[in-house]
Amino acid sequence: MEIWDAIDLYQQYLIAEKGLSIQTVKSYIDDLKRFFNLFSDKKDTLELYGNDILDFLKYQLSIGMSVATALRRLSSCKNFFIFLKKEGHFNDEI
Repeated sequence: MEIWDAIDLYQQYLIAEKGLSIQTVKSYIDDLKRFFNLFSDKKDTLELYGNDILDFLKYQLSIGMSVATALRRLSSCKNFFIFLKKEGHFNDEI
């Protein structure tokens, strides 16, 4: 599945199934956009690896992001990967 299609599906899931507020969903999607700006070469969910999340965390800390913000962004990405795995669009370990 293409990354941006997966993000759209995840956004719908967060609103409809999880009942999250629009602002919370926006924050999660913004975190994912930051993640995929770093990994812009990845176009399909099958190109993702669990280690990408760790690399993202390392990058966030290396640019001076606070630990709290970096961990929140990490959580957003991890939950996205868990969603993808549940939906059958991600096969690596998280």
